[in-house]
Amino acid sequence: MAPYQTPEEAAQDLLRLATTRFGQLSEAEAKLLRAAPKGQWAACGPSADFDDPSNDPAKADDWGPERQVRAELIRWLCTDREVASRVDPKGIQLLGARITGSLDLSFASVPFPLWLLRCRLADQVLLISTQLPALYLDGSRTGPILADGLSVKGDLFLREGFTAEGEVRLLGAQLSGNLDCSSGTFKNPPQEGLPESGKALIADSVNVKGNVFLREGFTAEGEVRLPNAQIGGVLDCSGGTFKNPAQKGVAGSGKALNADSVDVKGSVFLHERFTAEGEVRLTGAQIGGDLECSYATFKNPPQKDVAASGKALIADGADVKGSVFLREGFTAEGEVRLLGGQIGGGLDCSGGTFKNPPQKELPESSGRALSGDGVDVRGSVFLRQGFTAEGRVLLLGARIGRDLDCRGGPFSVLSAEDARIAHRLVMRDVRNAELSVSDLRNAVVEVLIDDEASWPAAGNLHLDGFVYGRISAGPTDAETRLKWLALQPESTPQPYRQLAKVLREMGDDRGARKVLYEMECRRRAQEDKTWYSRLWGRVLWATIGYGLYSRRALGWLVSLTLLGTLLFGLGYLGGSMAPTEREAYACFEKQGWPPRHYQQFNPLVYSLENSVPLLRLGQDSVWAPNPGPREQEYHGAVNFAPFKWLGRWSGKYLPAWHTAPWLLRCYRWLQIVSGWMLATLFVAGVTGVVRRE
Repeated sequence: MAPYQTPEEAAQDLLRLATTRFGQLSEAEAKLLRAAPKGQWAACGPSADFDDPSNDPAKADDWGPERQVRAELIRWLCTDREVASRVDPKGIQLLGARITGSLDLSFASVPFPLWLLRCRLADQVLLISTQLPALYLDGSRTGPILADGLSVKGDLFLREGFTAEGEVRLLGAQLSGNLDCSSGTFKNPPQEGLPESGKALIADSVNVKGNVFLREGFTAEGEVRLPNAQIGGVLDCSGGTFKNPAQKGVAGSGKALNADSVDVKGSVFLHERFTAEGEVRLTGAQIGGDLECSYATFKNPPQKDVAASGKALIADGADVKGSVFLREGFTAEGEVRLLGGQIGGGLDCSGGTFKNPPQKELPESSGRALSGDGVDVRGSVFLRQGFTAEGRVLLLGARIGRDLDCRGGPFSVLSAEDARIAHRLVMRDVRNAELSVSDLRNAVVEVLIDDEASWPAAGNLHLDGFVYGRISAGPTDAETRLKWLALQPESTPQPYRQLAKVLREMGDDRGARKVLYEMECRRRAQEDKTWYSRLWGRVLWATIGYGLYSRRALGWLVSLTLLGTLLFGLGYLGGSMAPTEREAYACFEKQGWPPRHYQQFNPLVYSLENSVPLLRLGQDSVWAPNPGPREQEYHGAVNFAPFKWLGRWSGKYLPAWHTAPWLLRCYRWLQIVSGWMLATLFVAGVTGVVRRE
């Protein structure tokens, strides 16, 4: 605009030039041309109030021709340098107009912002590689918008009732301000036979220096795409509704929000009544703050013969510097997946509901409620306080920097195989009827906290390779913990050795021994297949308790000694024990007793010598079972007085062979062999030779 022209003069020039170029102008066009140089609003309807019903673009078909503005006129104002110089820096400010024709500003460099509020743009809007200070389409209704490579130095507002019928494309757009679509509606649902349908908002590789707001009543029918987007602030979808449910045979259906590899410097908010019907994807996302999904609903349940169904939220490989909140009103119908994710804070699912129960007709897509295989969480993982999962909870190979807390969270399957938990595993107040399978194979945790009510049913507990430093709360006695280990479908040594180690470090050596004894009993029952291995196992069990109760051998030795004392004493009274020296034996045969100078027979000492190897007290060398037995009545004396009446009783009531020399001789051999075997096993048990710890 020439320096000497006033806004009024500039307006008159624009009216004159526009009439020359476009012919007769409508009332709305004249208002626009008079307002643009003055930096004023051109209210095309009866009211200048944004919220007045007369400015509702949904009723634009009822507006008269006086409210029409040709798209060519707007393009002329924006692209003709001489004309654009007469427009105030505030830009074109149009309210309540019906813009006819296609608005094409592709490859144009517009020097001022565009304010097209509550307008109706029935045809497509072309902004390919357009440069603008700012673009505001609040409350407007448009057809498709193609703005690939759009460059906006300020904000792009598609909010406050904005409605687009057809896809809105912002591929590779550069926005220095915010992208605000709050309360906007984007409609382009997938339709069979229409390949261009199914994508409501396409912002692949968009670069937004500020924030992206898809919140507070935002609605999309069709896929919203933000893959590889760069967002300098936050991605806020609080209260947004994303609808693109999976449909059989309909291409483009099934993905509600696709933000794969998005880079958000701030937080991502998918909470506060956020609703998605279809898959929400954050695969490989980089999030500088939190991922907040509280009070949100994700719906993409598995459907037969619908490949795009079954996954509600996918954040495989996502790197979240803050925490991930899937808590307090969070609901997912379909699998929630965090495979290989990195979480700098915690993963909090307290009060969340995860629904993806196994279905026979859908074996591939059903059955996994929460999949966190390989996830690395620097803080704690909370599956507590009302957490519910219908389907498996998988944390295979997960790395958890602090606690895995499952208090009060009923779920059917918990698999934490190969997980590494730096602090506590809390499994308390979990209803046994709900927790059907617990898989902790090869998991490592510092502290275990649980209770009996949280244990799964028999056959559904897997503990092979599970390592824990101590049991901080819950049952710590060996008897109860053995019931816990007995819930495993297969008995393996490691869980028993681990429990024994923990009990020993807690000062319960007796309990540790009992656990190892039970382990050996189960191991022998499984491994001993041949008759001789079973026999040897029974011998070890009966004599030294597999090396864990070596004192049993001493008990057997005492029993052998006492029984021998009885038998040899009765045999002596019956004349079946005789001196080994020739002269003493002759005297014994003739008189019934040995010479007075000969060492008297003591059945206890004699039996003890035969039972205990290498023990020599003098009896074994001077007395032995009579090699030439004869029937006679005892006439001598014995220094074991009780055997006198016992001998008379036995002679009266017991058969004669019970004191026969052959029986005493056989028992003596048995004593010697058994004594050596028991002594050897006792030493082997004490030294740990036969133990497999």
